[in-house]
Amino acid sequence: MHFNLFLGVILICFTPLFAEVPNDLSFFEDKPRSIAKDYYIYRYLQKNSTTSSEAWKLLEMSQHMSLKLFHAFASRIDDPNFKKTSKCLKMKLGELLKQDDECLAIGFDLYDATKLNTKTLKSIEKRLYTRNKQKYHKYLYGKPCYCP
Repeated sequence: MHFNLFLGVILICFTPLFAEVPNDLSFFEDKPRSIAKDYYIYRYLQKNSTTSSEAWKLLEMSQHMSLKLFHAFASRIDDPNFKKTSKCLKMKLGELLKQDDECLAIGFDLYDATKLNTKTLKSIEKRLYTRNKQKYHKYLYGKPCYCP
């Protein structure tokens, strides 16, 4: 028991020594897609010197997009859709209800639904239904929907 605790403390203390932040993109090119590579991509995105073009290249190299990694990409990529999605995902419920339908559709989840009364849920249902109806109509019929 004490040995496991001691080993855990040693690993926590010395991990930063072994997990240095890569200096440039060439570090990632020969590595296979993996969770370990995603970790190093995340660390690289934390650097202040990471540019938007580097972030786009790293996005293509990642294996799994966790929320933490997505927010790191959104902070570096100069794309308003990434930034809006990241912002909407981070919002608390009260703030989210005041936003537009698109942001509500991005950030609202089932856990949030359990915190609301029936009247509020009905109004949110109408907002989400209209939003999804317009979105899918465009894909199905090739033209925008002017739905109520």
